[in-house]
Amino acid sequence: MVSALPRQFASPGPAFRPMMFWVWNGEVTRERIDADIADMKAKGVGGFFIHPMGESFRLGDFLEGISPPYLSHAYFELVRYAVERAAAAGLYAWLYDEGGWPSGTAQGKVVEGHPELRGKVLVVVRGATPPEGTVASVILRAGEPPALVEGGSSPPDPDAIILHFVQREGGYPVDMMDPAAVRRFIEVTHERYRDYVDEHFGKTIPGIFTDEPRVGGRVGTSEIPWTPRLLGAFQTDHGFDLRPWLPLLFSPEALGLDPLRHYSEANLMAVRCAFYDTWTRLHREAYWDQLNAWCRGHNLVHVGHVGGEDNLPDHLAGGFGESFRTAGTLDVPGVDAIWRQLWPGQTNGRFPRLASSAAHQKAPDASVTDWPSAGLSLTESFGVYGFGLTYHQMKWLTDYQFVRGINVMCPMSRSLCGDRGRVYRTMDDMGPGNPLWEHYQPYAEYVGRLSLMCRAGEPVATIAVYYPIETFWASQPGSAAGSFETICGLLEDQQLEFDVIGGDALLSAVVDEELLVTPGAQYELIIVPKVTVLRRSVVDKLIHFRSRGGRIAFLGEGPQWITDGAEARPITEAAPELLEGAFPVELPKEIDRIAPAFGGLASYAFRMMLDGIVPAFLGGEWLERFAGHRIAPGVVLQVPGHGLGPFAHVLGITMGRVRLSPARPLPSIRLLTRVLEQTSIHLLVNERDEEVTCRFSVAGEEHLRVEAWDPKTGRRATLAHHDDVADSTELEVSLAPFGSVILVATVPELLDEPEAVETQPTVPLSRGITEPPRPIAGVEIRDGAVVPLKALPSVSPDDPALEEGRWDLMQDCQDFSGTMEYRLSLQAERDWLNRRVVLKLHDVRYVAELWVNGEYAGRAIWPPHEFDLTPLLREGDNDLTIRVTNTLANQALRPDVIQEARSRGWWNVYCQRTEPMMRESLPSGMSPAVSLWLGE
Repeated sequence: MVSALPRQFASPGPAFRPMMFWVWNGEVTRERIDADIADMKAKGVGGFFIHPMGESFRLGDFLEGISPPYLSHAYFELVRYAVERAAAAGLYAWLYDEGGWPSGTAQGKVVEGHPELRGKVLVVVRGATPPEGTVASVILRAGEPPALVEGGSSPPDPDAIILHFVQREGGYPVDMMDPAAVRRFIEVTHERYRDYVDEHFGKTIPGIFTDEPRVGGRVGTSEIPWTPRLLGAFQTDHGFDLRPWLPLLFSPEALGLDPLRHYSEANLMAVRCAFYDTWTRLHREAYWDQLNAWCRGHNLVHVGHVGGEDNLPDHLAGGFGESFRTAGTLDVPGVDAIWRQLWPGQTNGRFPRLASSAAHQKAPDASVTDWPSAGLSLTESFGVYGFGLTYHQMKWLTDYQFVRGINVMCPMSRSLCGDRGRVYRTMDDMGPGNPLWEHYQPYAEYVGRLSLMCRAGEPVATIAVYYPIETFWASQPGSAAGSFETICGLLEDQQLEFDVIGGDALLSAVVDEELLVTPGAQYELIIVPKVTVLRRSVVDKLIHFRSRGGRIAFLGEGPQWITDGAEARPITEAAPELLEGAFPVELPKEIDRIAPAFGGLASYAFRMMLDGIVPAFLGGEWLERFAGHRIAPGVVLQVPGHGLGPFAHVLGITMGRVRLSPARPLPSIRLLTRVLEQTSIHLLVNERDEEVTCRFSVAGEEHLRVEAWDPKTGRRATLAHHDDVADSTELEVSLAPFGSVILVATVPELLDEPEAVETQPTVPLSRGITEPPRPIAGVEIRDGAVVPLKALPSVSPDDPALEEGRWDLMQDCQDFSGTMEYRLSLQAERDWLNRRVVLKLHDVRYVAELWVNGEYAGRAIWPPHEFDLTPLLREGDNDLTIRVTNTLANQALRPDVIQEARSRGWWNVYCQRTEPMMRESLPSGMSPAVSLWLGE
């Protein structure tokens, strides 16, 4: 209900707040459980995933697993205790299905006594006699088609090459294409949790997390994915025998020959694509479908992600093969943001949309749990970002993913034990060992507000970008990945809503009145990146979509090949109707020729838009006049690389607008829109490190009020009233560098009155720090543990570095991690007391708190570090105390700490990866220049 949003926004409930990964390592005790739950509750966390580190899990990196042993009776008793304490605290306690990661092995217990469940691969061996485990033998002769060797050994033939394809154990500990192996995983893991805590299922325990399961082997190498039932499944799926074509699945090095001397490129594309299609289906049915069904049968939400989803080519290397067939089937699909896959200033992928799109396309949630999962998608974030991670960076990472549809934050991580070297682990520490942890609550509040608003109502995307996995399956990637990323970026630059759609969702969707309808979304335009190959089934569905008025845009000329049986065929021969009558979008010179494709939108303004002069024409009446236009039904476009920008511009004014529309596109601004009742909700994020002013047009046949909701403070303010329904209403919003705001356009009677807009301060006065800073509280890494700092460093008043205000430059303070106190004496004039007074701190590293005359004035955990002094200031002398807290990086990179970690074997791969990241966060403190702003 819209009417409930203001109250929820002011104080979000636990379901919207961060769900912390709570790593159980070392000795797990009730006392530690009590202390950690109370601490997380105090910091505003909404719940946690119990993430056990098995007693034998990667001891080279994690040094010591948990005690009592994973999956023991004593372990489950502690799980039950933790769930009961979470229920008492009003927190959610999620389960995690593995003792470490990746999921599916139960730390070896799945295959104990069941060797038949071990993972398998297929390898190739040359020779006359087939080895044990051979599933097929193929003989290759020059000038003849490949043939099977039947009945054992083949007679000697000096002109023939005999290849034996042999099933062997390997690749992954468990056969993830074998339903029996996954049933065994459920038996030893999920059923055991049911025995101990089933009364909390669907209540305190919303669900279970599965993490990065995979299938061993990879096509095009010396080992390919295999399971005994694969041959039969392939025959059923594709109607031909795979065995004669097996050489096409291996690398030339493994075969000892070039397979294209005996097969055509068309064979290679078709067979590889068909093989991926079958084994990914078997994996989905064995693992994902079974686990999803078990969770739903026990009133649990199944959540998680696969590894390597951030880069399309890695969908093959990651051992899952197809994102939408794996994590996409989950109740709450997810992604993983680690290793700085996402970071300000670098080229970042759009992979969060894989999870959010899969969520959008699902049917509305019909569950009876206390934690409904409809439309939800999650991120496991911050792992391996290093001890120098700041709240400003965490905010950026949160904004980047939420504005692309993610709406559940799962931070990685908090450790139960952080001593004896285990502090290093994956170099992420959200707990008492991190100086910034004391200030976690404002971040948790921020996440809660974003999550609430990004879940409200329904998404509005009418554009879908096709997930071009076949071109990777067929080993013909070309520019598919780059094309996919480019078009996604251009659509984002236009502030357009869109989803990514996989082949399975496309094939199961219903075509109805020019729309492709999934259970949870509908699309009027499908954009296909620059692909080489498409499956016959996908091509047939696109043709059907077009025949019913659907619109398709191919980037480039469209696919050249269609896979059908054991051979790929040119699409111009196999399916000419797909591209028949397509409009080559040669922009802008041939605008008249393509005008019919845009429903006759060949106006003067449209011509000018394609020439890049559109900003002068976007807004007001012009926007209203053309907002209703759509690309003509049944049109297929071919968009060359140089036409992508103008093509995106066209879409920007013809598609996907909901009540509140940007007057002109701003490439640094990202926009997410949801609709609820008579209300539209718009998350606006500035991804540029400079202030940006955005102009919007409001249109509608109802009287509307547009409000700005600040996710940082929970405050609301009216920006504009749309009273003249015959015209549009203009408004402007300024966003700070990396800033965010939520705009709500609603019928006024649905919401109570918001707070008034605050006056912007206008008059700067310069002030500075008058006393040298002094250490207040610190932490130290000693003997592998993070402990309170007992002996604080000295600060020499004569140290010239004091003039810089940066304690990383001060004598004896370079390695100090903790809080430093600055003092400022401020003389306030009488007329200030009748004005708004704001203190602005500059270059704060990284959290600042302020006291005025002994009264607490608040804290700022990211820029701008501003404080309202108005209610606390008095005429004459005022004592201002500023406390600045830095990160753990200064301690972690102290030379003797690094030396100790290396000598003890604690300096693991994660430490090595994050060391340069942490060095970026070493500057600590604040500039002594302080600004005082006086408002009217």
